[in-house]
Amino acid sequence: NDYLSKPISVNELESILERHLPPEIISFETDEPIENQAVEEEEEEVGEDEFSKRERKKFAELCPDINLDEGLKYCMDSKSFFIQMLTMYIEPERAQQIQDAFDAGDVKNYQILVHALKSTSLSIGAEALSEQAKKLELAAKNNNVEEIQAGHADLMAAYQKVCKEISKWLEVGAL
Repeated sequence: NDYLSKPISVNELESILERHLPPEIISFETDEPIENQAVEEEEEEVGEDEFSKRERKKFAELCPDINLDEGLKYCMDSKSFFIQMLTMYIEPERAQQIQDAFDAGDVKNYQILVHALKSTSLSIGAEALSEQAKKLELAAKNNNVEEIQAGHADLMAAYQKVCKEISKWLEVGAL
């Protein structure tokens, strides 16, 4: 019995499993030390489920509001899982639900929806957006309608900006 908060860190999960599983069934795979790896500057070889230096550079150019390493950390360092998370993240229903709750003055549902935005934003590496959502989640929890009204437009603009960056990268960079 243990506890792991969201978003789930692979390292924390492994640590908990290591603590609770019998030692005889635990084994770890280690990567070859960096000093023994022969990586050429122009033709870097990476695994099928990893980002190359060129892909990382393209991602940074198209998605400046997302910390790729942070997002990958929450996606088990899997490029394909990260892309799935990004694809789900940009679904337009979430933005509409948040806006609908705001327009209706439904503070309780607004809190729930902004909490989800906070968590999923952190899970993809959109750290600044996650922090904005966290502040509005706390405002909703405290029924601080004035703070929600003051910060909502900026939150939605930042969310739309991140979604546009992701959409652009998925169109041209992820291929």
